[in-house]
Amino acid sequence: MTEERSYAINGSTGSASKRRPFRINLFFKVVGKKKQRHRKSPVVSPSPLAMSANSTSPITTHVLDTSLGRPAADVPVKLFRRGERIGQEWSQVSSGQTNSDGRCNGLLNSLEAGVYKITFETATYFNKNGIRQYFYPHIDIVFEIHDPSQHYHVPLLLNPFGYSTYRGS
Repeated sequence: MTEERSYAINGSTGSASKRRPFRINLFFKVVGKKKQRHRKSPVVSPSPLAMSANSTSPITTHVLDTSLGRPAADVPVKLFRRGERIGQEWSQVSSGQTNSDGRCNGLLNSLEAGVYKITFETATYFNKNGIRQYFYPHIDIVFEIHDPSQHYHVPLLLNPFGYSTYRGS
């Protein structure tokens, strides 16, 4: 027989003049004679696609629309690799589209050292969302891979008149 009980611990945090209430939900499940303690998440669990951020692809990306405060879904993404020598042409190696969580995880199965470029077709995203004035119809992020055994996450923080990127984890 399994017995389940929920407990709530109420308290506050911050200075006396700026106290904010907080609540921690704990869930205990009795199995046999042992209690197992689980912390209930206060947020909705991410979708299975969002949870696959650490998929087998060595290059992943995540696009967040900072003007709307939400993930940028359905952004077309293309991945290119430059030829071995400087000045050689770019070759498209993969393409995809961001999911409802703004992630594009399955771009590659294997990785080689070299110079790569991710192109985000932002005009498609802006037009689909009714944003008619924007400055960047597409964004190219160029980066160099020295150690192909590592994972490379390339996030894009996007708004109609600017963007920012960094090497994520």
